[in-house]
Amino acid sequence: MDELRQLRDVNCQEANERLCVEFFKDLRVAGRSEFTITSYAWACKDFLDFICGLNITQCTHHEVRQWLHFLHSRGSASQTIAQRKYALSSFFKFLERIELMGSSPTRLVANYKVHRPLPRHHSIDEMNQLLAACDCIRDLAIISTLWSTGCRNAELLGMKIEGVNWTERTVRVIGKGDKERLVPLTPSAAKTLKEYVGVRECGSIFRIKDIAQNGGVSLQRGFWIGHWRENCRLRDGSVERVRRTKCLGSVKEIATREDAQKALKGLLATLPADLLRCSGQEMALGPRDLLRIIKKVCLRAGIEATYPHAFRHTFATHMLEGGSDLVTVKEFLGHATIISTQIYAHCSAKFMRETMMRCHPAWNAEGAANAQAE
Repeated sequence: MDELRQLRDVNCQEANERLCVEFFKDLRVAGRSEFTITSYAWACKDFLDFICGLNITQCTHHEVRQWLHFLHSRGSASQTIAQRKYALSSFFKFLERIELMGSSPTRLVANYKVHRPLPRHHSIDEMNQLLAACDCIRDLAIISTLWSTGCRNAELLGMKIEGVNWTERTVRVIGKGDKERLVPLTPSAAKTLKEYVGVRECGSIFRIKDIAQNGGVSLQRGFWIGHWRENCRLRDGSVERVRRTKCLGSVKEIATREDAQKALKGLLATLPADLLRCSGQEMALGPRDLLRIIKKVCLRAGIEATYPHAFRHTFATHMLEGGSDLVTVKEFLGHATIISTQIYAHCSAKFMRETMMRCHPAWNAEGAANAQAE
């Protein structure tokens, strides 16, 4: 840290970036998930870009408030602004802890009011349409499991075959904060899932075939640019997917987009197969793959495109409409407090209507007459 104190007097931008790296290391030591670290990284990078090289330790609440106002003027959602402010507060608390700042400037900035819309969910008829529109056993297993368990995206993608108890029809998932819980499977979902897993005994449940890529082309200032991704091996031995671009020619040389695609295809054919990962092997399903599958199924079913988390809302709403109580739904969803679960009571019209019928004396004619008589 003494090195950083000397560095910030010479090159503030470099010192700010080094502090961010140390902050991310601290988050990993604290056991934060990679999703949380990525979200915090976006917030810190955006704030550093906004202050344009100003020493982070000299920032005041004025810069923080101006940054939040900038996010608002850019059209960011209230929940996004609140999350960014929380991430920045964690960064400043880290600087306090290592004694680079006396007091966090975010303490003088009021928390942004979050407007949470009612969660979108699907009806039972829509769910049946989505199940009927699945064109392969994998997609059917995904939709069935999401509807049956109400799992988060990361929980679904992290499911392991070793965590499934086929006899009791339960699957072990890891939620936020590395909290484990058992979620039950409906008989139809368990049957579909077992058929999809087949003879596999370990590894990720949901997988996708690693097919050859075609890349893409774009026209920039009269030149056709080819885009594709390659496998880059890092020093620690891990492999990272990196984006590559190359000029394929001008519009005078390549007249149409189809010709540009053919030129790119010829270029990719000259590259090693392992560089493009054209092995045809299966790998674990990723977040983008899951979103693409959901959109494809919605398109086939003739339903407005949705997102994977909507099935979690659908599960909770259908549970309440079926007569479950909020506490039970909270346990199924893995919520830390019932406050997060209460929003589903407001989006279920059937649940609210049945509650009124059961509790309010003036709901029906007989109840209204008794109320007037009293």
